[in-house]
Amino acid sequence: MSQKFESKADTLVFLQRKLKKGIIEELITFTVKKWQIEKKPILQKIKFQWWKINEIFNYKIIYVKLLKPNILFLLVDSFNAEKFFGETKTSITPNIDYLIKNGTYFSKAITVAPTTIPAISSIFTGLYPFESVKKTGKILKINDQVENYLEKLRDFGYNTQAIVPKIISLVNLNSLFNNNIEEFDSFATLYDGVEEQILKKIDSNQNPWFCYIHLMDIHGKATFELNEGPKQYDDIKFGINRYERMVSSMDIKLKKIIEKIDLENTIVVVTADHGSFTANYDQDMEIQNDISNMKRDATTKENNLFKIGHKIFTNLPDTFNPLRKSIAGKYIEKRNKKITSKIKSQLNETDFSGLSTYKKRLLKNSIAGNAKLFDDICRVPLLFSGYNIPKKIISEQVRNLDIFPTIFDLIGLDNKQNTSNQSLAPLMQGNQVKKLDTFIYSVTNSNEEVVIGIRTENYKYFRKINDQIENASLFNLKNDPYEEINLIKDKKNVAMELEQKIEKILNSSRKADEDSNEDDEVEAELKKLGYL
Repeated sequence: MSQKFESKADTLVFLQRKLKKGIIEELITFTVKKWQIEKKPILQKIKFQWWKINEIFNYKIIYVKLLKPNILFLLVDSFNAEKFFGETKTSITPNIDYLIKNGTYFSKAITVAPTTIPAISSIFTGLYPFESVKKTGKILKINDQVENYLEKLRDFGYNTQAIVPKIISLVNLNSLFNNNIEEFDSFATLYDGVEEQILKKIDSNQNPWFCYIHLMDIHGKATFELNEGPKQYDDIKFGINRYERMVSSMDIKLKKIIEKIDLENTIVVVTADHGSFTANYDQDMEIQNDISNMKRDATTKENNLFKIGHKIFTNLPDTFNPLRKSIAGKYIEKRNKKITSKIKSQLNETDFSGLSTYKKRLLKNSIAGNAKLFDDICRVPLLFSGYNIPKKIISEQVRNLDIFPTIFDLIGLDNKQNTSNQSLAPLMQGNQVKKLDTFIYSVTNSNEEVVIGIRTENYKYFRKINDQIENASLFNLKNDPYEEINLIKDKKNVAMELEQKIEKILNSSRKADEDSNEDDEVEAELKKLGYL
């Protein structure tokens, strides 16, 4: 064999080609010689009896067990794509920049679900949110009745594990990781001991490993309510607002984690579940605080009434549960309408003079958070770095639904999960892939109505699921990137075309079943965090 290899990654590429051709004898012989593993009896047996390979061991499992790269999957909650990379970023991020320089960054990646649990469930299953999540009462959980990519990774010899905030582990994530999960306090940051947890985990990992890390360092609640961040980063040179300064402070903590791994033999994926409105607040924070106070004041009275009613019913026998749920459901619906009406009334009296249409929209929609499908929320960073990853920036629109097919392609494993997604690896190699519109489905733990939409290269269209087209939003993304001008009245034909695409997706997919059982622990955690 005359091939010469500069690195282990080159060797892996060679082996992948051999696997696709099915040249088992040459694969095993070369592997034994190259990596000096002659002393392993099973490999010797396979080497001399290669014609019985399928009776002894699946050859792809042999490949994976011998030479597969590790996979670090880093999801940063609420990471606004414009604050990750590009001209609009003012934070200082040498470690994220290092990963970008050594990988492929997709500058127009879109989440199929702008809320946390639906987003991560869609990523891990490759299914749309209405298939990949189920509702337990008011609580969203990962649908553990559908296939997920982690099962396949384990089948091929990967040690799958996760380090996540408590609230994430409580929504059926354990079922995906076979309980191999370490928790931290739901809004703890890398400065609260999470960094040490991660470093220790990586150090003790049994190769090959897949490690999912979910960081809360720049989540809106952590950024603006719970954490002030390290004092040394409270300086405008680290970002024009608190959000970007928190990005800077998080980045410096990533340095040790990046140094701990072997980038040549590790695929690093960095992404987010959704973006953030708060990323663009700076001098307008006073107005934002006023709006937050409106929401809190409007809900206090109604919540107190609900608590009194709840206390009365909890003291009654279980036979009253159906009545309790019926009354509670009707009350919550009525309460939400009253709260929304009061907030809207107060907003109408708020002075937004001097602000751009974009700023006004940002501030007004902050009260509803993820209920709208603007790009501030829907665009997310997506970076593949390290092992066998080309160095480039790709501007085509892609989806977080495609992350795992891409990973599988990069490590030489088949992706036969479903037809809703595709590998982005060909794009990395300079080839074309089928251009897919991004269907977006927004559902929350609250009683907010589901919002559905679709993003094409040119347009963004969305509406409440039970609303009429006339009340929908339609934006020309090329002419109006800040989504300020609603074209629904002027471009009815475009809206109808996009509506048909949405209906086709909804009709061709299966909806997850609802679970009637309540989960008190999850509900309590969500209430503590302000999600219920």
